[in-house]
Amino acid sequence: MMRKSLFVLGLIAALSACQGGRSDAQERQESIQALESQMRMQEQLDTALASSMIEAYANYIEKYPKDSLAPYYQKKIAEMHRAYPGHQLQTIEAYEKLIDTYTYHQEAPKALMSLALFYEEIQDRDKALLTYKEFVRKFPSHSLANQARQLMDLLSEEKSDVELVQEWMQKAKQGKQEGDSLTNSVN
Repeated sequence: MMRKSLFVLGLIAALSACQGGRSDAQERQESIQALESQMRMQEQLDTALASSMIEAYANYIEKYPKDSLAPYYQKKIAEMHRAYPGHQLQTIEAYEKLIDTYTYHQEAPKALMSLALFYEEIQDRDKALLTYKEFVRKFPSHSLANQARQLMDLLSEEKSDVELVQEWMQKAKQGKQEGDSLTNSVN
């Protein structure tokens, strides 16, 4: 009877020890969910809350880098930085960390595409083009590959701002000349 009691107590202690690691992860997840709920209730970006969320995501990833939620939290870090004015470098680094650390996760191709779109957003055409090319090279059969190819083609064909202004000036000049010749022919 004593052996059986000791065995049961040992089993309970072992299970409690196992639960300790899981409960910490669960507590962190619940804390993150509470922060996310607070953010959803905001009418505009609360930078202090956003910083707390980024820190909570980063701490979770640091503690549980192989957890199934880690790539999603890394994506959220990138998205939070993207919404934060002046956080271009942090946004790029967060997307790159997701792409490099979780290369084979389903979020990696999406992060690479988001990074290319972000480069376009900050008007870095060259990096956007290189990133679309990298996407097509790494993920040629992904559902977003055709979009990446199309966007790559558009960027390749797209004219710079200087070229557009020169073209508009040329058209305006031609329109003025055509208008002048019509006025002369009427007189």
